[in-house]
Amino acid sequence: MKERNADEVIEEARTTEADGRTQEAIRLLESVVRQAPLHAGAWAFLADLYAGEEQFAAAEEAFNRAIAAKPDYAAAYSGLGRSLAALGRNRDALSAFEASIRLHPTASRYVLLADVQGSLEANSAAEQSLRRALELEPDNEEAMLKGAHAPQECDEDRSAELDHSPRTGIRVGPNGKT
Repeated sequence: MKERNADEVIEEARTTEADGRTQEAIRLLESVVRQAPLHAGAWAFLADLYAGEEQFAAAEEAFNRAIAAKPDYAAAYSGLGRSLAALGRNRDALSAFEASIRLHPTASRYVLLADVQGSLEANSAAEQSLRRALELEPDNEEAMLKGAHAPQECDEDRSAELDHSPRTGIRVGPNGKT
């Protein structure tokens, strides 16, 4: 399959998936990657669909194939991290998110990293990741909901009234703010 033809099939898969026919879109993408095994975009799209169907082991394999085809594919590392976390492989997920951030740091990737760090009880690292998310995107709702705060907002006089969130270990005040 030539690259142009692969792209046409990928576009058809996008339309098919948007119409709610995910399994058909998966079959289309599987045909693309059989014919064009180095098409990183096809592998990543296929991996996203597998993950959406909670086929996380298949998603992991497809994300790894996307990364093998394009080693600087930050979004594929991020998707790999999500799939690994869903499989309960948090240390591996941590490495994938870190690679994604090294390639292209975004607030949402730092939030994902913080989730994994929190699950590994690396609470200060999780808080630092959430702070970094807010530095990149000050209005990031996920980071704010998870309890991140900008360093200048933390008042040492309030430290006695802060509790640790059981989910992330991040200090949260009685009104839910840090």
